[in-house]
Amino acid sequence: MDGSSSNGFVNLKGNLTGSGTITESTSGTGCTLTFDGTSLQTASFGTISNQVNLKINNSSGVSLSSSLTMPPNTTLTLTAGLLKLNSYDLTMTASGTSFGGVSTTSYVQTNSSGKLVLTVNNTVERQFPIGNASFNPAYLTRASGSDTYGISVSDQVLLYGTSGPEVTSGVVGRTWDVAAINTVGSLTVKLQWYSGDEKPGFTRSNANVSHYQGSWDLGPAGDAGAAEPYSRSRSGVMSLSPFTVSSGGALPIELLDFKAEVIQSSALLTWRTASELNNDYMAVERSADAIEFQEIGRVKGQGTTQQPQDYRFTDEDPLPGINYYRLRQVDFDGAMEYHKVVAVDFRPEGAASAGLTAFPSPATDDLHVRLAAPFQSEAEYTVTDLQGRIVLRGVFPAQSAQETISIQPLPAGLFVLSIQNAGRGERVRFVKR
Repeated sequence: MDGSSSNGFVNLKGNLTGSGTITESTSGTGCTLTFDGTSLQTASFGTISNQVNLKINNSSGVSLSSSLTMPPNTTLTLTAGLLKLNSYDLTMTASGTSFGGVSTTSYVQTNSSGKLVLTVNNTVERQFPIGNASFNPAYLTRASGSDTYGISVSDQVLLYGTSGPEVTSGVVGRTWDVAAINTVGSLTVKLQWYSGDEKPGFTRSNANVSHYQGSWDLGPAGDAGAAEPYSRSRSGVMSLSPFTVSSGGALPIELLDFKAEVIQSSALLTWRTASELNNDYMAVERSADAIEFQEIGRVKGQGTTQQPQDYRFTDEDPLPGINYYRLRQVDFDGAMEYHKVVAVDFRPEGAASAGLTAFPSPATDDLHVRLAAPFQSEAEYTVTDLQGRIVLRGVFPAQSAQETISIQPLPAGLFVLSIQNAGRGERVRFVKR
């Protein structure tokens, strides 16, 4: 782009495919590449250097097919349409980068795994102008110092943060996934939404920013405001993972702990709630495969209480092998929520293995993996979640019958470990606490 001694402008009607460098001449300043087609445009960027600004002026939007990093002292202007990230990141961490023209119809759409990556400076609130089906920006403020963060937003709230069944009442139907590139620091997180994003039963005057940390942790409740857009903040955030907005006890965060242990020939289940809202009872369900569950008993709840409550249930006749248990909490109006899965193993020591075993389950940091017969050569293993997404991958050494895998980075939930080698495959389910 040669702007000579004045600004240079390029209007692009079609798609951009490139792996080279987009730059301005040394004598030009503030050149602008504008996407102004009439149908969806795709853009693959190589390197942008010097002061080359970008503008989206296409109501059908622009879809990234590569990651995009804006150079220093440039502006991304969203005049009309969405910038769709897909699985690519948009990084604007260089000094002097900024947004222009952001609105409820012109924003960065985090429609897949891609994140908007920005720098947040000392005590200055930074807007992340993101959304998916609607405009749902997040705002971060550091108590001190500065660092870089990536955020995406999805149009649902899941029971286990990034997995499990969808929570369909008492929440804003959005999950903001926040990640720190380096250090978290002490943050204030503010989330914004509109009335159309709210699920049935959500109470705007009693809203809180909830943070998933193995279970949903409610923040302080308060009024989200009298007019759209609505927002709530949470300060003192020292760790990052999914966030959402809920009201009352809508999310299953009342469950502080849920354990299963072998007591002679029985399985003892114990759990504790921090608070309860309209809790009629908890149904205990059991499964041999962690897929098909059947109810084996009920424990009466305490209705509505803000006091911790302790519960226990004994399965006097567990199944041979691994028993998976979960709780189904049922309200007085019939509404229900499922809580996390725990497991105990009733396979006798020295009993024949089905080929692959993993223990303990539930596991916290390390998963011990045992093969009935070792592979003759290295075997690749993968860990997938219940949506079939690979979340861990590695290699099982040749001639090894037992190894330890670190699962510390995984969120709480149910996973499948698979090992493949020369046509032989083994699979086993395990629970991460």
